[in-house]
Amino acid sequence: MYGETEGNDTTAGNANEYSVTPHKGNFILVSQDSTEAFSGKIRMLKAGPPCV
Repeated sequence: MYGETEGNDTTAGNANEYSVTPHKGNFILVSQDSTEAFSGKIRMLKAGPPCV
């Protein structure tokens, strides 16, 4: 079993407004890049289902 201290911040650089959508048994997070002001870049992260 893992604890929260074992995790990584994989969402650094994502805007505070984002979308999470289920896709083929996984989840896709889509957000604007917030590492630079007024960026036109889009960030997309894929994750598996949550562990239970």
